[in-house]
Amino acid sequence: MTDYIIKYSIYFKKTELYQKGEIEIEDGVTFRDIEGRTIIIVDSDDAINYVRYLYKKDITKLIKVPQEIWDDKANIDFTNKDTKLVIDSVLINKWW
Repeated sequence: MTDYIIKYSIYFKKTELYQKGEIEIEDGVTFRDIEGRTIIIVDSDDAINYVRYLYKKDITKLIKVPQEIWDDKANIDFTNKDTKLVIDSVLINKWW
C-alpha cells in the first residue's frame, strides 16, 4: 500500500497571503475529475491531480480560510480567479 502526503499552499492574490495545507491520500482512492471521468490514484501524479481537482471544485476542502481573508474588502473570488495553488512537496510512504 502507498500513501501520498502532499504539502501545498494557496496564494490569495489580492491580499498576497499564503495558507499552507497538507493532505494524505491513499493509493486506490477514486474520484471523478472535472470532465466526469473516473480516476484511480495509482501514483504521485494522480494524487497531485486529486489535489488540483479539490482546489478547482471547492477550495475550502483544502484549507480553512483565515478570517482576515473573509473580512477583506477585496471580495475574494474563491473559484480560482483570485487564488493560486502551489504544490510544495510530495512524500511517498510505502507500507505493507
